[in-house]
Amino acid sequence: MKPTITQGLGALTPAAWQQIYNAVGRGGAEREVDHVTMDRFSARITGSESVGNNKFAYSWRRNRQTAGGETNEWTDGVEVGGTNTETEYARAVNTYEGSNTASVAYGHAVNANGGLVNQDGFSVVAVPTGTVVIMNALRGLDGKMSFQFSAPNPITGECPTPLTAVAYDEGLYPLPS
Repeated sequence: MKPTITQGLGALTPAAWQQIYNAVGRGGAEREVDHVTMDRFSARITGSESVGNNKFAYSWRRNRQTAGGETNEWTDGVEVGGTNTETEYARAVNTYEGSNTASVAYGHAVNANGGLVNQDGFSVVAVPTGTVVIMNALRGLDGKMSFQFSAPNPITGECPTPLTAVAYDEGLYPLPS
């Protein structure tokens, strides 16, 4: 709804208000056409599901600051993409996973299960549940909202063969505790 301004306020004449209104209107239209970031907000990852090729779809909750805003305490909003979904929103994707393939994750050679090749016992996994990220809400070319964030995936695991103490020069060098 476009307001009609008939009275100015100092240098803010009706013509100046019209210029401001037009500039704001054009800015919004350009954002919509260019599909740039429309909203950035804090979100907490609440789960993930593999969608193949070392990529995951993430459910999330928008974080909201507690009443008063004077503390650093945050509370989760409604979960999106999990079992309590808001159907108009989609699960989020991690932009860092964008170049992963069935055989490469973050530049590491991986097998079909995400395990690192030549590094038995270690694998690339999804961003952990509970991680707080800055979420970007974007409108896609199809007009639907999509959500993206950027966070590194951890590499987890443990050596399949434990280290053992070795004797050198008649001395025993035990493992550090």
